[in-house]
Amino acid sequence: MTTTGHPSAEATSRDHAVAGRPTSLARLVAIELRKTVDTRAGRWLLLLVVGAAVAALVYRLVNAADEPADFSRFFGTALTGVQLLLPVVGVLAMTAEWTQRTALATFTLVPRRGRVIAAKFLAAVGLSAGVVLVVAGIAAVATLAGGLATGHGAVWTEVGRTLGGGVVSVACNVVMGAAFGALLQQTAAALVLYFVAPVIWAAAAPVLLGDAARWLDVFGAFTAISRFDLTGVVAPTLVALAVWVGLPLAAGVVRSLRREVA
Repeated sequence: MTTTGHPSAEATSRDHAVAGRPTSLARLVAIELRKTVDTRAGRWLLLLVVGAAVAALVYRLVNAADEPADFSRFFGTALTGVQLLLPVVGVLAMTAEWTQRTALATFTLVPRRGRVIAAKFLAAVGLSAGVVLVVAGIAAVATLAGGLATGHGAVWTEVGRTLGGGVVSVACNVVMGAAFGALLQQTAAALVLYFVAPVIWAAAAPVLLGDAARWLDVFGAFTAISRFDLTGVVAPTLVALAVWVGLPLAAGVVRSLRREVA
């Protein structure tokens, strides 16, 4: 019996390599996106993210106040779980080759590791943007339902700014998760570092550094960026991003480029 189906990502890359043509970055991004959603863990993670957003919106609708339904508030409620869970996609994207022992095959088919790493980051960020837009659509439906339920209508002020802030804030979280994944190259360790280190620092920094702690406050930096309001906090925001995102990202990329593949 002969079965047919879509060619695997590895087979596609192999065909291009054999033909003597380097695999384009766009195709590599498509391959990484497929690898993310084709696994059982990836599918369940995405379903969990969307499910958490829906559950948060249902709770808000059930406890809706007697006032106009504001899209910004509904979207913010739905985005809480997304910001918490979606960065796991970034971690998994950067650790998969090492934890699943597929690095040898991947880097043999695409010897230029930098292209593969760039594709992983672009795929993770693109996927995060897509998920945010899906959640925004669900939040819009919930806003309409809330307006009808309360009888006060819906409010749609600054929708563009709200959506843009949501996409940017989630993308920043995903890039930070990917940076930690590239640095540690081990899924469990990267997840622990991503979730625990910023929280511990946020609790300890004010005691250790006082007012200077804001210069390393990554949560504050993400919040300022999501609001598109850096008034008075440009320098602290850039420093916090450099320390929590830039440094792990640079170190992780260098390690991924230089690590021996067994």
